[in-house]
Amino acid sequence: MRPNAVPLATALCLSIASSCGGPDAGTPCRPRSSYPDRDGDGHGDPSAHRFDCSPPEGFSPLPDDCDDARADAHPGAPEIVGDGRDEDCDGSERCYEDRDLDGRRSEAVVPSEDPSCDGAGEASVGEPLDCDDLDPEMGDVETCGDGGDDDCDGLVDFADPDCGGPEAEVREDGTVTLGGEPFFPLGVVFGWYGERGIDWDRTFRELTDAGANFLMHIDDGASDICGGLLPGAREAGIKVGIGSIETWFWNLLDEAGDCAVPIDPPVYSDAFLESVLSCARYDPNFVAWFNRDEPIWNYHPTCAPSRHMISEADVEEAWRTLDAQEPRRLVWINYATANRQRSRDAYVRDTSRYAAYADVLGFDLYPYPYHRPGTFGYERCVEPPPAERADWCWEHVVDDPEPTVTGEVARLHVSQIGGGKPYWVILQGYRDMPPADSLFMAYEAIVGGVGGIVFAGHQWDPGGPATWQSATKPTIRELSSLGPALVAPQVALDLGDTPGVAYLVKDLGDRLAILAVNRSPSPVEAVFDLDAAGPAEDSVDVRFEDRRVAIEGGIFRDDFAPYSRHVYEVLVRDER
Repeated sequence: MRPNAVPLATALCLSIASSCGGPDAGTPCRPRSSYPDRDGDGHGDPSAHRFDCSPPEGFSPLPDDCDDARADAHPGAPEIVGDGRDEDCDGSERCYEDRDLDGRRSEAVVPSEDPSCDGAGEASVGEPLDCDDLDPEMGDVETCGDGGDDDCDGLVDFADPDCGGPEAEVREDGTVTLGGEPFFPLGVVFGWYGERGIDWDRTFRELTDAGANFLMHIDDGASDICGGLLPGAREAGIKVGIGSIETWFWNLLDEAGDCAVPIDPPVYSDAFLESVLSCARYDPNFVAWFNRDEPIWNYHPTCAPSRHMISEADVEEAWRTLDAQEPRRLVWINYATANRQRSRDAYVRDTSRYAAYADVLGFDLYPYPYHRPGTFGYERCVEPPPAERADWCWEHVVDDPEPTVTGEVARLHVSQIGGGKPYWVILQGYRDMPPADSLFMAYEAIVGGVGGIVFAGHQWDPGGPATWQSATKPTIRELSSLGPALVAPQVALDLGDTPGVAYLVKDLGDRLAILAVNRSPSPVEAVFDLDAAGPAEDSVDVRFEDRRVAIEGGIFRDDFAPYSRHVYEVLVRDER
């Protein structure tokens, strides 16, 4: 090279000043490569370059950008796991790990040459999070009742809305439906107690053996709702209602009869509700809350009349509290068929004021042994029982003192109290009640229009266990075997009017079921005119009695013993 010769690149810079840029354009410099930096992240596109004394605007001296269209992709950039892009330009992706190969990602991260993260054991950021990456059964669907959070949403079993909930409704005709299917509850109030509280195994064994489908549980604070009641109910296929102990025993004063003892403490504390709903908010087997038992009557006779009625505002508050938890769950309130004013009009008025605060209404009756021996009647005010039970009479509630109280009271409530709301009633299941009386009492209630029956007393009375085995259990078993007849639509057919005999006709499609009772103390030959029904056979089947009765000229006749029931089924023409 000649002395003072200028290198070619420098000569180029000198000759094309704009190419070297900067305030010293035209001044000799050592040219360097510049790379386009379109995204302005300080890193250039290595696929194109130019020579400059210093990089002009929009260029970078670094040829290491793997995506010059994204400012967040360059060496040293934070790598976003599983998004299908190589942010840090290291030639690989970081994917979430899917060890159990169920398509759900864990929090663990593994390197991958596949930017889509769809290789074996890999998952992208778009996949749902797996809360147990060693169990492929943990997926998108909650398996209700298995004790785990299967869909990884932090909600276990029936605390998860995926489990559906009770879906309880009341149709316009007053029929309760669960999941769209008609439901007639048959069962008991209270389970069976053992040495350490309620024996749930025995409780559901007894109910299943009886063919029951419902248990009303009044919680004493010591029973295991989440670990005993609800799992046992699900396994047995038993629907349950739940009430706090305060809903049932609000009216028990202390032993001294202190009339200053509060009669209406809060019945559902936040702690109690949370303890139940933590495991049962969406349990379809948990179908009802209990609002109050006997809100217009107090056991103790010495206190002022105001002490014998729960305030309407307090009942409304409980109703709103319960309804807010899960509107698809029913709220039930139960009346005592007595009041201090000994007035039927006062009874209807007082009970009616509570009807707005429940979906289902009820009444309880425990008439046996009847105050007049030898009759299926009830304790009459004109011949009062002991003074401490002076208000245990029903003469002011019903019109006819001789036939059984159950049907009369049922008709009164269904027709005058509640505006067509369904009635689930609590009937006597203790005091060594005879089997025939138990059976008749239940049919009386059904013919009177009730939509559910639960029995009480098998726990609190010495005669309760024997009554359960000999009377209550067989009664539930027979009613359960009626099946569709209990929930079928009622048919308004006039079958005649035999004195003392009441009946209910149900539509079974191609057949009619006729539930009939003799409410009189004398034997009766009943006459039933089926002509309007259009019988399609020459006899009717008498359920539970292994016999048939002939139909002649559209009429059949049958004998009834005093206070007895018959159930008939007959095939009818479609055009009826």
